Amino acid sequence: MSASLPPGAGGWRPDEPADPDRIASADEARIAGTLGLVSVLALGASFLWAHHWGPLPYTIVGVWVLSTLGALVFGVRALGPRRPGRALAVIALCCVLLSGLAVLSTGVAYAAGYDPTGSCGGG
Repeated sequence: MSASLPPGAGGWRPDEPADPDRIASADEARIAGTLGLVSVLALGASFLWAHHWGPLPYTIVGVWVLSTLGALVFGVRALGPRRPGRALAVIALCCVLLSGLAVLSTGVAYAAGYDPTGSCGGG
């Protein structure tokens, strides 16, 4: 015996055509939230490794950039009124905002003559 779900319960509404290649809205929100948290973790690691040069710091920054962009894209796609996972989309967009503020404040500090990477000089 199978239970039938009310219209719109699975992220699909009867008034929109079914697209088998489209990710469900709740899944988009989960992906966005995960990428947002990865973005914040990579941002913290980027600050810890900011004064080094080499493959590891470049990889950390690459992960940070890609996860921030992914959180932005999936967060905007999952954001909408009465969509499942809206809170996760908002969290993802807050993480993107945090990354944007970090870039902005680091740029302002560098323009003011302060070296955000510290006095280590790299290496």
